[in-house]
Amino acid sequence: MTDTASTPSTPTPVTAIKSPTITNHILTIPHRQYPHFLTQIIHLSSSTAQQSLFVHCTSISPSQAHSLLPSPSVSPSLETPTEDAELQAALLAAGRTSQPTTLLGNLSSDFALAISPPSPSAFPSSTSIHSSSNISLANSMSKRIALKLSLPQLLLSLDIPPALLPSAGQLQSSANSTALLGLEKAIRDACASTLSPPHT
Repeated sequence: MTDTASTPSTPTPVTAIKSPTITNHILTIPHRQYPHFLTQIIHLSSSTAQQSLFVHCTSISPSQAHSLLPSPSVSPSLETPTEDAELQAALLAAGRTSQPTTLLGNLSSDFALAISPPSPSAFPSSTSIHSSSNISLANSMSKRIALKLSLPQLLLSLDIPPALLPSAGQLQSSANSTALLGLEKAIRDACASTLSPPHT
């Protein structure tokens, strides 16, 4: 039997893992027919300070955007129309209107994953997980956003109206092209805002 000297071990400190955070953003882009998009961002952070985002973006109607945005203060002379509009928006949000129930969006019309390596010289890679059209906008958009924000992982789910998407063999209108560029910038800004530490 061999006796070995043992030294008391000191416990290794455990780094606290942050709970996921969920933020919602109403994005407004320069498009006549589809100006508003609802974006939900789930922010995951590991104990090694690695951050990942799951982002879902879907088009919403102006009335839905209006009902979700905080209402500005109104002068007393305008209270009645505003109250009526707020009541209508609340009823619509609660599903208590005579309008037929419609599908508000798809979680995976266009879904892609981008992975950005930690090395600044390495280019991010992305893969389309699912796309209901012949062009995966989420694939290219997720790669550019991950590169710009140095994100290790970005899961991007887009539900964009087909009228906005480019079609194979056809030129895209300048209005739709500008709108999609504006949407990408708005999503990137929302992601950057989510990644920024809260101001104290």
